[in-house]
Amino acid sequence: MTYFAVYETSTGILRSLGTVLADPMPPQFTVIDIGTSPADNTMWDETTRTFIPRPPKVFVDRLEDLRNRPAFKQVWNTLNQNQRDAMRQALIWILGKARFRPEGQSEPIE
Repeated sequence: MTYFAVYETSTGILRSLGTVLADPMPPQFTVIDIGTSPADNTMWDETTRTFIPRPPKVFVDRLEDLRNRPAFKQVWNTLNQNQRDAMRQALIWILGKARFRPEGQSEPIE
């Protein structure tokens, strides 16, 4: 089944994906045949007006967030290696699934 992408001709903004087209198509839109449904690991690029590979997500370790805080760093530096290892394991357990955050997301866990 053929898939079509409908985008605004002037901006490149994707407005629709599918197998059925409006008839008549409004003049401000351009239609391109993309063959099949776009893969989940792709995204629409308004500049090239094509589907491009989605960039990999970048995650930040909240343990690094903690280590960069002056008060935590001061306490961390007083610990010996065994205490640091134990503290690190405890923090990993406490943070659980919230250990990593997307880059750009605020540090606090909500």
